[in-house]
Amino acid sequence: MESGIGARGGCRHCRRGQGYPQLVGSDLDNSAYVEVLPKAVEQGLLTEEHIDQALRRVLKVRFRLGEFDPPEMVPYTKLTPDVIDSPAHRQLALRLAQESIVLLTNEDNVLPLDRSRLETIAVIGPFADVAQTGPNYTGEYSVFVKPLDGIKKKVGASTQVLYARGSGILETDDPEASYAEAVAAAQKADVAILFVGINELLEREGIDRNYLNVPPVQLELVRRVLEVNPRSVIVLQNGGPVSLASGRGGPSQQPPEAPAVLDMFWAGEEGGTAIADVLFGDYNPAGRLPYTVYRSVRDIPPMMEYDITKGFTYMYFEGEPEYVFGHGLSYTTFDYTNLNISNDVPDGPLDVRVDVQNSGQRAGDEVVQLYVHDVEASVKRPSRQLVAFERITLKPGETKTVSFSVPSEQLAFWDMGKKAWIVEPGVFDVMVGSSSEEIRLKGQFEVTAPGHWTAGARTTSASLRR
Repeated sequence: MESGIGARGGCRHCRRGQGYPQLVGSDLDNSAYVEVLPKAVEQGLLTEEHIDQALRRVLKVRFRLGEFDPPEMVPYTKLTPDVIDSPAHRQLALRLAQESIVLLTNEDNVLPLDRSRLETIAVIGPFADVAQTGPNYTGEYSVFVKPLDGIKKKVGASTQVLYARGSGILETDDPEASYAEAVAAAQKADVAILFVGINELLEREGIDRNYLNVPPVQLELVRRVLEVNPRSVIVLQNGGPVSLASGRGGPSQQPPEAPAVLDMFWAGEEGGTAIADVLFGDYNPAGRLPYTVYRSVRDIPPMMEYDITKGFTYMYFEGEPEYVFGHGLSYTTFDYTNLNISNDVPDGPLDVRVDVQNSGQRAGDEVVQLYVHDVEASVKRPSRQLVAFERITLKPGETKTVSFSVPSEQLAFWDMGKKAWIVEPGVFDVMVGSSSEEIRLKGQFEVTAPGHWTAGARTTSASLRR
């Protein structure tokens, strides 16, 4: 946005573009706000109240950080260098990596792998033996556990681990020789584990991808390994959405039929330990996709189309994605019962309560997701919209009641004419489940009176209580 303002000389629609983020809570910008916001106030796009509200929130954070206090009063000044990369921090890094991993596909419960029954494992792919850091903002580390390292440590000396890079990220000097090495390893193994994806060559700050798919050289590697060893697991490493489909359209666009697929993203210094824990069942995955994974850019509007109602996101996309928003599997199962809806909208919150039971044989986490749909809106509204979620941990057979209290304002839409958030009278659908498509229970409630909130008065999040 900042570079766009510079290029356009501070034009009116640029000031409008800077004003709208302020209305929805984007309080801080590197420099463009200094130039643009005063003019936005002059033109009535923002009020001084909006600016004051943003300033209060920015300064509140700085006060909490102790920036205005004498150093001796600030607890952060007492931290010593030995906390950096400390055992406690590495344990936190491991926990973050474990909790983030998403089990996308698990046909016939291929995962978790039973290491006692595996004599040989093939670890293949350009990301298997690489310390894949997050572009631009990764700090120093003492030890980076790569996926190959984590798997070797997990299975120990009793299991043979074969490694083949198989391909490069975008290209390979000798493709056929690299593929042949990977195929030979896969043929000898009881199971092959493929690590493919994208890195900073393809996306980082300042570089946007214009396609969604794993590079062709890696997809060919996946295809050849699956041909010789159908018992193969694919692990994705990526910063944004990435598809295993070819992206060419037609039958070839279908992703390879791997029995198990995981997404570990760029998991950090303990990522190799975390993915090994998940692969071999020492950690039960419960991560969820924070976006829709489309099969190709052919399935969505052009990149320069900023109106999401034209077919973007789980809220408005009408096609069949590769994976839906909020998707993520587990090594156990969960049952949902006793949906209860209490509605005091617009004067009070929408309260939703549901019982969730672990009906499987393993302890695990479930991410309970609450969606709503405005059935009778006068404007185009999402087919479903996430308004609250909670991650809970359940032992086998254990049941917990999850309660959501959603402020009325969270059901509102922005009325351009009234310059306010509006809830219209009418019927709303309530959907509770484990993803945007895996809806377990449904209900409805009716709003009988309109609601109206100014931009600064709107609550920004639902509260949760168990």
